[in-house]
Amino acid sequence: MATKKLTKAELKAQEQERLIQTLKFTPRTYHLSMWGYGGEVVMGTVSREIYDYFKENKLSVSDFAWDSDYAEAKEIPEDMWPFEPSAWHECDDICHNNGVEEDGGTLQVDDENGDEILNRNLNDRLDEDDIQRNTTGEYYLSEVVEDGVIFIGRSNEKGTFFDAELPLTSPFDPAKLTIFNDDIDGQILINHVTYDGEDLDNNGGSTDGKSSDMTFILMEDGEEIERYSEPVNDYINYWPEDYEKTKTFKFNKKNRPKLPGDYKCTWKAGFGTTYGSLEWTGDRWLEYEYDQPKEVEDVTEWEGLNWNTSDMKNAPKRKPRAPKTDVYPYPSQAVLKAQEA
Repeated sequence: MATKKLTKAELKAQEQERLIQTLKFTPRTYHLSMWGYGGEVVMGTVSREIYDYFKENKLSVSDFAWDSDYAEAKEIPEDMWPFEPSAWHECDDICHNNGVEEDGGTLQVDDENGDEILNRNLNDRLDEDDIQRNTTGEYYLSEVVEDGVIFIGRSNEKGTFFDAELPLTSPFDPAKLTIFNDDIDGQILINHVTYDGEDLDNNGGSTDGKSSDMTFILMEDGEEIERYSEPVNDYINYWPEDYEKTKTFKFNKKNRPKLPGDYKCTWKAGFGTTYGSLEWTGDRWLEYEYDQPKEVEDVTEWEGLNWNTSDMKNAPKRKPRAPKTDVYPYPSQAVLKAQEA
């Protein structure tokens, strides 16, 4: 149904009514917040040499982005660093945004008593008489880099991304709200709000990290050729809790695993203890850091991993230490029962 066009007299009457309400209005402070899903996103450029180096050497972009020790552990030369180790958020020569996502966020306004007066999903299509929108930047892969490598780093979070006081000298009017967003290759993030043309100061809010994505994207002639983030490993990580256990054994000269393989262990570390999956070689315990073996001492307890030996596909898998054979180096149920006895 078409909206009825108001006459000049009706428009004048509306304006007079607004003026009366403004004069009667006692100044007060409301509260505006935007919450839900969102996060920090950067888009920057790195050299093709760095892209090739990471791919050829099977390096993890994510580990480099988060772990300050990864570059040293992997002996990555400084000229092959896409950015300072663990400083992924600084690779942002194209764009940088930290805000709530349009498809997973909510805008809420509470009055001076804490009562909710507005609650809107940010992906609602708003008409011209409601909250206004303004896109400040659009960053699509094919438009920002024609030939080269783009880095996109995302820290995906949940919580309150925008928290501000909303001082009012007249009744609240949602049409005076304007929210500003960036469109980062289809992901719309909102991080700025004005009311009646005045910026609202974001007090920060509070969010919890949920996941992250760190990716290199190779572009040629304005088209995406391929992406690289993590090497394709020839083993599958697993966590011992995914498997049924035997009883817990004290580790000493008499109680040692009979066969090489992976076991759940407890060991002394620093001033306390820790636990996890360790590999028993037959004479020592190993853990793996960046896929490299590291000996673990002071193991106090161990448990065997119990799996259905009727099918070798059920066995926990890890990177092979030697060429494949017909014998899989994990304790069978029969062996585990003998150990327990």
